Amino acid sequence: MLLAVTAAANEPLYTSGQRERTVPIPSTITPIAGYPRKLVIFKMAASKFWQVRCWIAGRTHRKSTQTQNAQVARFFARQFYEQLLADHRIASLEAQEGRNGRNNGASYDTTPTHASAVGDSSRTPQWLDTYQQGANGLFCGLRRALGAQRAVACRQAGIHAG
Repeated sequence: MLLAVTAAANEPLYTSGQRERTVPIPSTITPIAGYPRKLVIFKMAASKFWQVRCWIAGRTHRKSTQTQNAQVARFFARQFYEQLLADHRIASLEAQEGRNGRNNGASYDTTPTHASAVGDSSRTPQWLDTYQQGANGLFCGLRRALGAQRAVACRQAGIHAG
């Protein structure tokens, strides 16, 4: 009894060694110094821009840095990674509070409740400055609590993160 060996329909793609356009170019994969090895920047054939990739909480996160400069891409990667960590930590705190019966599972709301917040047209520049200052202070406080934020950076930004 003879069995015919047939190749898969996409077999030539794998034997030719050609890679897809969205696969990272191995020679460009660069880890970010001072951060976990799972945070890297890389280039791919489909884009002229550097890409950032990291793995947090069982998910791979990938984003374009929108720059061709590797130094700017490394800075973007650090910011992207820290923002993802902060978002993940906030979500886990909210979930924990929901399980403990605190806050009744409601999310943190930093939106002011006064009358100027009702319509976008009534928001004054002073209100926006105050709102952003509060949000930045909350974010710096959270990042410092996570051990990723230095108090110096908050002071340089003029933010009180008490």
